[in-house]
Amino acid sequence: MKKSFKRSILRIVVAGMVLQSAQLSINAQLNGDNQNLFTESVSESSEDVAEEDESSTQTSQDWSAIEASIQEGIKPEQLTQVFQSKEALEFTNDEGLIAQIDRYALYELSDIHRDHRLLFGDQDERGAIFVMEISLENQSDEAVYHNNIPRLALPGYDGVIVEASSSMANDEDLYFNFSENEQKLKPGDSKKGYLAYTLSSEAMDALEQNGSIHVEFIGFRDQADYVDAVHLLENPVFNLPFSDQAAQQAASTSELFPDAVVRDNMGEKELLESAENVAASQVEEEIMVTVDGYQIAQLIPNADYEAGVEELAGGLIMVNVKVDVQNNSDKAIRLGQSYNKLVLGKMVEMNSDSMLEVNDYDLEVAPGDTGTIYNVFTMEGNMYEKFKDDTFTFVPSISNVDGEDMHEYQAILIDFKD
Repeated sequence: MKKSFKRSILRIVVAGMVLQSAQLSINAQLNGDNQNLFTESVSESSEDVAEEDESSTQTSQDWSAIEASIQEGIKPEQLTQVFQSKEALEFTNDEGLIAQIDRYALYELSDIHRDHRLLFGDQDERGAIFVMEISLENQSDEAVYHNNIPRLALPGYDGVIVEASSSMANDEDLYFNFSENEQKLKPGDSKKGYLAYTLSSEAMDALEQNGSIHVEFIGFRDQADYVDAVHLLENPVFNLPFSDQAAQQAASTSELFPDAVVRDNMGEKELLESAENVAASQVEEEIMVTVDGYQIAQLIPNADYEAGVEELAGGLIMVNVKVDVQNNSDKAIRLGQSYNKLVLGKMVEMNSDSMLEVNDYDLEVAPGDTGTIYNVFTMEGNMYEKFKDDTFTFVPSISNVDGEDMHEYQAILIDFKD
């Protein structure tokens, strides 16, 4: 992702000064002066946590079972809880499908006395265990199937984070069951359990630097077969913060429109201007396109992306546009595959940058329904300074499932910035 992003932000077309590219929830970037997650000053043993004020949601929760499982399975000389979450994260849809992270915690291990070098980067002196307690529930009227084990990644770390519940003490009632015959949830069914992931010393350093773990969580589908299944709840993608300061920063940016920068924790976005409920609409034939809001932000990249942004004159500006499309035709439209444009000052035209967008590529909107996508446009800071007081014009291009254009590029101009 890093190399592709850098290629994208350096692709400047001089004639139009347009940044383009051919093609995952919250920003938890830590400031450079933040506390060290893995020092004694912030480390808390499980005994210390139990003694804290029980008015805190998580400090009153008992982690003793999972700690005993880690201790028995890994056998570290020392096991220290360095972070625990404050509240649950729930993902649901209107049909009653619920995927939830009930809580999560991070444990530092030292002097591991079993041969787990492959789990901790070919060394056994220092490692960490990330644990999530998760639950799934089907409150819909039909049987559903949940997706596979959540995938984790760390900004600044290229290695694989291994799900290693099998390396803990064997307790079938404690850890979440992902076996094939256990993926079906009938109406009213629910599942609950823990997942444990191991972090090497290098991964711990990256987490200390960036403050969050990237998680692609569990979704639901309507069939056991992935190939023919319809995804009823797409895998939600988000970043979990690992300090109180990171959590506060995440809350402060929760109103940002979704994009890959927010999802993948590429850095912070400083809002320059925004508007909600713009409601600038245009109808062509049986399709109504509405610009419901926009956000213009300066990207403040984290260390992994600084080099690419520094080469841009004035840095990188991102324009995120919320687009609602109402389909009143007799065919479904391919909203996830629309490539809309933005025109600056009625002079410079640029395509939306799908590599930085997090829309479902296969999103279709049935006749009579309305769908929403978020388009992302990027430009150099100098270009933004030149046109920031001019008119920004959004130009949609929508096609149906047969590939027929419902909107020509030049057919509609929606001015959303005075």
